[in-house]
Amino acid sequence: MNRKIISLFISTLLIATILSAIGIADDNENNNITNRLFDGIIDNTHETTQTFILKGDQTFYAHRTYPSANNDLVSFDPTLPGTLNSIATATSTDFLAGGCWAEDTWWAVEYADPSNANIWTIDHITGTMTLVGASGSAEGLNGLAYDSSTGTMYACSGTNLYSIDMITAAATLVGSMSSSGLMIGIACDNAGNMYGVDLGDDSLYSIDTTTGAATLIGSLGGGIDLNYAQDCAYDKDNDILYLAALTIHAGNQGTLYTIDTTTGIATSVGMIGTELTELVGFAIPYASGPSPQDVMITALEANWNLVSLPFNVSLPKANITVNYGGTNYSWADAVTYGYVNDVVFGWDRVGQSYNFANTFVPGDGYWMYAYYDCELWVDNITIVPDEYVTSLEQNWNLMGVPSVQNLDKVNITVNYGGTDYSWADAVTNGYVNDVVFGWDRGGQSYNFANMFIPGDGYWMYAYFDCILKRPVI
Repeated sequence: MNRKIISLFISTLLIATILSAIGIADDNENNNITNRLFDGIIDNTHETTQTFILKGDQTFYAHRTYPSANNDLVSFDPTLPGTLNSIATATSTDFLAGGCWAEDTWWAVEYADPSNANIWTIDHITGTMTLVGASGSAEGLNGLAYDSSTGTMYACSGTNLYSIDMITAAATLVGSMSSSGLMIGIACDNAGNMYGVDLGDDSLYSIDTTTGAATLIGSLGGGIDLNYAQDCAYDKDNDILYLAALTIHAGNQGTLYTIDTTTGIATSVGMIGTELTELVGFAIPYASGPSPQDVMITALEANWNLVSLPFNVSLPKANITVNYGGTNYSWADAVTYGYVNDVVFGWDRVGQSYNFANTFVPGDGYWMYAYYDCELWVDNITIVPDEYVTSLEQNWNLMGVPSVQNLDKVNITVNYGGTDYSWADAVTNGYVNDVVFGWDRGGQSYNFANMFIPGDGYWMYAYFDCILKRPVI
């Protein structure tokens, strides 16, 4: 079997098939974009102690790093923080500065200033710690938070916010938080809103997870003076932000607080432990699933765009919101005002031809034309991440990866004949071709892609019918 990439792919597959499809589209006077495509002409006329009522029995988890003689992983009842139950001795080299709960697992980041902070998972029953990997952050990381609405993990240093690859533990800089520079802990609520506690000014901040920018909400109040290590965690089942604090006002003490996320004011639940105690690596299990959210699908550039869904829910194009110039428009209005063209081209993998698509399907890729730079959004959608990417047919496949994080192709699993293969093995065995074509929206040309980007579409060639899967934590 000839398994070389077809050299005429770009000139025949794109030009011939899309031209014939556009020729059909020209029959519809409302969808005429032929002149725009070939002549390059864009029509510019468009344009104190707290009383609790909690859901069921709860157990919180943390690393007791002081008294240092303990150095153990503990559990406790949030209504009785003075009673700490030892699980096991922590096996990390340094203390677990930040913690969070991600789905069914306790995660923590090891403080390693100024070197390479490690990411760990912890068995909350046995205390067994498993190293996920080194973050490569090049600075100490103080906090860890999981956005269950998007399946994204974040970490912070005193000044910067990072996203964390949950497969490799690699940290990617999101941006500077620009607070007083001593962010000591972060946490996310069910909707993905992130909060941070700053040790420098004893205040609560909201944090933009797309830019890292921190905005002051308010002082913790009550004369609270935080010192040394702290950590916060969000009780997603009861919608409560907690802080496991070590304070130096009115005598050193460890205290469990709740924090009002609208004012920043902290209220004492009670003293932690029976002596001066410092808890970090703080995590709160949750039973609730992801909540509805607004999600950006992709940012379009003025011209042809190869797109896909960054999540695993099918979406009629009529339900897409188009943001142009900071204003949201329904799909119908965006078409009427000339921001996007109503025609969306899908790809028939069996017939190897284009078709008109009215519904976006996860794992599929689509051609769209935008007359102006704009963004595609979907409102109030619930996403439950899974491992399925798409089913490839033997031949060319126009596809995308339903993921909120960039995904290296080498981390894709190929299932052929009921057996899972790594990407490398699937290429070696001749199930898929190693070459993946991406689309440069600015240059309007193909490129070789090794990284799948959420919202982008790609061409892949499969020599046999197979299934693509991605890791999900």
